[in-house]
Amino acid sequence: MIARILQVTAYYPPHLGGQEIAVQGLSRELARRGREVDVVSSDRGAVPGRRREEGVVVTRLRSVEIGHSAVIPGLLPALLRAAADRPIVHLHVGQAFVPEIAWIASRLRRFDYFLQLHADLRPSGAAGVFLPPYKRMLLARVVRDATAVLLLNREHAGMLREDFGYTGKIAFVQNGLDDEWFNSERGRGFHGDGPVRLVYVGRLAPAKNISALVDALVLLGESVSLEIIGDGAEGRALRQRVAERGVDHRVSFLGALSRAAVIERLQAADALVLPSLHESFGLVLLEAMAAEVPIIATDVVGIQELVGDCSLLTDPSAEGLASAIRRFQGLAPGAIAQMVAAGRRKAERYRWSVVCDEYEAVYERGG
Repeated sequence: MIARILQVTAYYPPHLGGQEIAVQGLSRELARRGREVDVVSSDRGAVPGRRREEGVVVTRLRSVEIGHSAVIPGLLPALLRAAADRPIVHLHVGQAFVPEIAWIASRLRRFDYFLQLHADLRPSGAAGVFLPPYKRMLLARVVRDATAVLLLNREHAGMLREDFGYTGKIAFVQNGLDDEWFNSERGRGFHGDGPVRLVYVGRLAPAKNISALVDALVLLGESVSLEIIGDGAEGRALRQRVAERGVDHRVSFLGALSRAAVIERLQAADALVLPSLHESFGLVLLEAMAAEVPIIATDVVGIQELVGDCSLLTDPSAEGLASAIRRFQGLAPGAIAQMVAAGRRKAERYRWSVVCDEYEAVYERGG
């Protein structure tokens, strides 16, 4: 029998992002299976404190945000207390600070941990200059001392060796989907009559390549409108670019929305567009497939292997994105229906009730 499971993550809902949604989905499913699950996280977007949520005990600690990372002064003592009875510790890594504090706790309390890499950490924003030395001097030790490293795609196995010198156990796991994504009702869909209504969901960050998508709208003229859901460091620059390109009447910035509101906006769109330069997994792609929304995305690491023939793929340039959108406009309704149906079938394999088996197997065998 698996012992109590402690999930350690910088962010947790209601703060919205791919990592925190994945941690919540995994934690809920483990609890539904009768596991005792605790989550320790920051209070970003929520009130600090300890409470039970759908069978999961969530402790949110007071924090501040520095350089896109939650800095949590009380994290070390909280982890020392939480690890006193030797739980299985699952450390989720997508930002700085939390991993190295968890590593210090593991040395002091002498516990092992599984490390899940949710992102290929790359420089972003003004603080990005500190990322390479941070990875080399701090994060590398955290990675190398893990019992096993869990990866969302196979491309990151090479990065583990090159960036961190890791030669230990690797397990390839997937993010999952809550049932609510399969229960939503799809609208009429695109039938070639009128402008294409696109929606983007995600962080407003350079790696998401939204500026190229804005430039693609210029090339496409009045035939396309775009809703942008999410926030981030690049928000102001993107709004300025939209105004400078003269497409502000066709682009709406909706900010960060609740999950229910995201589902509603996806259902109202003709297609999801994801112009990223790279992705670790691209959870929003799975969400769109489950909700039967067509996908236009870039053919890059973390996307191609997930969606395959369930989407229209292109290179990440403005011209490439514009070409893919034109191709979508020219598709017959039957072709779109086939693409959507293929995506729905694939998404079924990513329900948390299915994917959680992989995580439990990793916990049981130690990698």
